[in-house]
Amino acid sequence: MRIPDTIRDEILERIFQLADREGYLTNNRVNNANFMERLLSNPEVGGMLEAFMPKEKVRVYIKDSMLNRYAKDRRSVTEEKLLETLTGTFQESVLLIETKNDVSLFKMSSGSHIVTTVGSYVKWETALRKILLYIGKNRCLRDGEFSLKKMIVISTGGVPIPTGEEDVLKRALSEVGVGVLVL
Repeated sequence: MRIPDTIRDEILERIFQLADREGYLTNNRVNNANFMERLLSNPEVGGMLEAFMPKEKVRVYIKDSMLNRYAKDRRSVTEEKLLETLTGTFQESVLLIETKNDVSLFKMSSGSHIVTTVGSYVKWETALRKILLYIGKNRCLRDGEFSLKKMIVISTGGVPIPTGEEDVLKRALSEVGVGVLVL
């Protein structure tokens, strides 16, 4: 039996509230396993889902559908959030020019440009590669027709970067003229 959209949305909202309160994205596996057990026994989550599917499928549905969606939602960096962050960081207005292959080009009110992409701490090299390839394919950026800043935005989703590693990454990438913002 298919879960009606309104009921699915109610359950999803409830899981989001509980996961936020619980700190789901920053918990270890043991804590998250305990959290899953509480979701399964919660009448507003597991109890409601059991009305639409066999009990043995509820755990998989919560984990694969709802908690994965929660993690993606909480770790995502929207265009609006990125614009707000860049404006605050550079203390001037920023306008999005284009986005291609997960790389965005912005123009600041001073006339400088920013090339940025969002990545994770573990995959910062991929983010750097994307920025460099984008610049390599864009003659105006490559030939230095205007001032250009390069910025990797690290999306942590609330999971802290190991102590000291953020500073090391920022120092290392500053050696090649790339800034790092951690959200």
